[in-house]
Amino acid sequence: MLRIPFQFLPTFVAVADCESLRTASRVLHLTHSAVSQQISELESRLGFPLFERRKGRLILTAAGQLMLESSRRALADIEDGVRQATAASRRAEYTLKITMPVAFAQRWFLPRVARWYQAHPDIHVEVDASPQVRDLYRDGFHGAIRSNEGPWPGMTWHPLYEAPSRFVAVASPVMAERLLAGSPSTLLEERLLGARDEWADWFELAGVTGTPQPSAAFNRLTLLLNAAEEGLGVCMAREILVVDALCSGALQQVFDIVSVRPDVPPHGLVYATELDDSTPIAIFRDWLRLEAAESLSSLRDGPTERQDDDA
Repeated sequence: MLRIPFQFLPTFVAVADCESLRTASRVLHLTHSAVSQQISELESRLGFPLFERRKGRLILTAAGQLMLESSRRALADIEDGVRQATAASRRAEYTLKITMPVAFAQRWFLPRVARWYQAHPDIHVEVDASPQVRDLYRDGFHGAIRSNEGPWPGMTWHPLYEAPSRFVAVASPVMAERLLAGSPSTLLEERLLGARDEWADWFELAGVTGTPQPSAAFNRLTLLLNAAEEGLGVCMAREILVVDALCSGALQQVFDIVSVRPDVPPHGLVYATELDDSTPIAIFRDWLRLEAAESLSSLRDGPTERQDDDA
């Protein structure tokens, strides 16, 4: 019996639809080499070519066309079965499995878990904190926190807050006190933590000319924020992720400048569209939005805001 890894089928369908490995890789959120390797392995296992190249396009062979039709049917049947099983399981239980980015889980969600259980002691939440984008159906999750509007086929995305993402410069209290005695331009001489484009927007708003040179890079946002709290530099961070540190005094905003980024979507809850009427996920969604509004409201007064020209 011929055994074909299931993950090869969505890849094959995407390449057939896009007629391009590179375009399919963007659709699938995979690397070009990963998509190419899967197609090569699929053809090797089948023993015949599925595509032929014509003027830079990948065109299905006759065998490939038949394979595409059967693959679509198989994927549709599997998706339908998973959705029905998922919907049935959601109605039968009050445990929500939610996946979310590590920084969001640690910096925003964890401090609010106690309030969730005080308000909803009968709904248990299992959290998967991961830097990876999980497949909700395949991995059995009810929902995900994502800072990306998608599109997510078959999914609903609800933003947790309506305003565009806001970025602020933060530092330890000792460092912030020293910096606030000067001007925004002095930050060009400091150890900057964060992405270059985020700092460029901030300096532009501050009216400072010069090219920011972030001097430290971390592969986890949580490490970046920890470094700022330890006084290792000035960090450019999304406001929602430092709101608790600002309120507790672990971090302090450096100058009343807020860079508003309409191009960066807010965090949102993604879940299967058929769960719109599911009581647990609806309760969780509404609680998240309420908590986000309350946590941000104390930081909304006073700072100068920047709106990009294309906003």
